[in-house]
Amino acid sequence: MQTRSVTLLIAIIAVVLAACGTTATSQDPSPEASASAPPSTPPSAASSDEPAPSPSEWFEAGTLTMVDGVSAGGPGIALSEAIAADTGEPMIVNGILLMDQQGTIWLCEAFAGGGIPSCGDPSLRVLGYPEATSDWDMAHAAMTGLQEAEGIRWFDEAKIFGVVEP
Repeated sequence: MQTRSVTLLIAIIAVVLAACGTTATSQDPSPEASASAPPSTPPSAASSDEPAPSPSEWFEAGTLTMVDGVSAGGPGIALSEAIAADTGEPMIVNGILLMDQQGTIWLCEAFAGGGIPSCGDPSLRVLGYPEATSDWDMAHAAMTGLQEAEGIRWFDEAKIFGVVEP
């Protein structure tokens, strides 16, 4: 029970920091470190007649299994770098944290094109996200930075600690 509380606390802190507009930058001055994916533009909140893409239409590059009961801090790395590293070791991965209409949680490097929020290439399915949290409650959106459109909810700047398995 205590490890769940620590994990929940870590997730809440990450969300609050993202909502405050704090951004961590890499300490690596190399061009490769700054050449991560271009910034994505959030989809418009305007309604569309186009049906929402199902998660099976997204490019799933693997999974990210959250590490339970461990505290971690730092700038993290881009999702594509985490997939390429394939270390099997826990790491902090940056991306857009998204919950689809079926309740599945994804970490996306960027949004796909179009008006309906969906993951672009690559994306990871997030396993072990703490259940019974208010992270996804729109009543707290002003404080946490949670956004919603077309039944999809997301956080623009998330840091998730876990093991990436391509």
